[in-house]
Amino acid sequence: MATVTIDLDWWRCPQGYRVARAREVIRADGDNADAHPDEEWIMPNTNERAMYRPLDKNDMVCFAFAKVRTPESLIGFVKAYGPITRTSTVWGDSIPTCLRWAQRFRELLECKEKGPKKLAAAFESQLRASIERSYKAVGDSLPAGYDFGSLDQLIGTAHVIPNPATGVQVKITTDVLIGGLWWQLAQKLSGVATIRICQCCSEVFEAGPGTGKHIDTNFCCSEHKVRYFSLARTKFHKRRKMAIEID
Repeated sequence: MATVTIDLDWWRCPQGYRVARAREVIRADGDNADAHPDEEWIMPNTNERAMYRPLDKNDMVCFAFAKVRTPESLIGFVKAYGPITRTSTVWGDSIPTCLRWAQRFRELLECKEKGPKKLAAAFESQLRASIERSYKAVGDSLPAGYDFGSLDQLIGTAHVIPNPATGVQVKITTDVLIGGLWWQLAQKLSGVATIRICQCCSEVFEAGPGTGKHIDTNFCCSEHKVRYFSLARTKFHKRRKMAIEID
């Protein structure tokens, strides 16, 4: 299999992040606030940047993003890994948009074990819905008979570079974290990774060789396995006690 790497220089704000209303930020910057969605943004407190490379030694960041379900967990993710897109003190990550992206990640990971046809259909449905939203965002509706053409998700730019070990290799360059996250997700979905859903917390996780988890496990961690069966025993004893009392 050809060697493909992802190249992303990214950053985190040492001074932390805040949540602000998008229109208030735009209005304060002297722009037309009504031309922007009335939503909340996550913004860095300053333009100070601590540079780092989040994807070089961690191929599980896409799983961390897939677990994001609330504005609070999204803020936690941004604190840990940096902003999802380009942000500054006058522009931020859209919370509704980022939560929708995280949901798309979860849906695709959950479809992985259902087979390639189910996964492809789910991804195509997501891409079609994304195009429809882009029309609605500007006050239009999708034209009747719209030709969706070849649907895809842009993640960056592909380059062929020299590699002393293989001769040449492909390098994907992206300038935003979300591009790198999509690349990681694509590697998991198109490869041999085994994706499972935890019976305790319902979160997706990877199992099999190199993960430290048996390929047939139903739990993302040993703590959740213990908790699941502990709760199961408690429920069993409660039902048994009720049955005895009724009898």
